[in-house]
Amino acid sequence: GVVGALLGYNLFVMYVTNRTEAWMFLEKLRLYAVGDELVHKGFFMSDAEDADTRHEALDHTKERLSALWETALADATQARSFDRLCEHLVVDESHLPSLPQPISWRFSMMP
Repeated sequence: GVVGALLGYNLFVMYVTNRTEAWMFLEKLRLYAVGDELVHKGFFMSDAEDADTRHEALDHTKERLSALWETALADATQARSFDRLCEHLVVDESHLPSLPQPISWRFSMMP
């Protein structure tokens, strides 16, 4: 009676495990991909790491814009033309830089 019930239960669990093992493996891979994507988006960064990342991005943008300004000013000065300076102000809509988000949602912000 009891031994037969335990044996039947074990066979049932083995049957279910064999049938769902591949699905569970795929689910683990999907959860790993979601976690990896969150890591790359900075979800698990601390407040200090987020501030450092934002500061580095600001410095990089500042250097890029300063170099563009110096190039445009040097070109316009050499040509002695204000129109030449204005030509450097044309915006390429296909290469617009993305604006930083004012708030980055991170794990450390959760209550």
